Amino acid sequence: MKKEKIVNASPIANIILAVIVLAILGILTYYSLNLLKIRSRDAQRVSDLAMLKSSVEQKYKMEKALPASGYDKLNLGIFMREMPKDPLNNKDYKYKYISNETSFVFYDKMEKGNFEAQNDSGKYKNYYEAGYGKDWQKLVPDNLK
Repeated sequence: MKKEKIVNASPIANIILAVIVLAILGILTYYSLNLLKIRSRDAQRVSDLAMLKSSVEQKYKMEKALPASGYDKLNLGIFMREMPKDPLNNKDYKYKYISNETSFVFYDKMEKGNFEAQNDSGKYKNYYEAGYGKDWQKLVPDNLK
């Protein structure tokens, strides 16, 4: 009868394998957390723009006039004491507001195309657009990317 030799892997090989597995788990966790942050910021945008839309609708019904275009100039008084800002609030991600005599729209770019942006009746799949009035879609600029 032959004796079979049992070869044990070296402890260094086990350590290298463990480090590789931990690195892969770390990378997956990082990307998952980053995706959660993006989805959270997009959800905040949808919530903020819906709240802004509702506030301007209330103001319009009471005052019979829409505020002038320009988010930075927008003052909703008693309808919204503090104006929300985009979670990133940089040159690519800022809330925008455009109005005419009978319609208005709020819009902002989404970081990841989501269901709300794709089903908001707006022009763009990567922007969330919340509008009021018969022709609010026409107020959104045609040159958005």
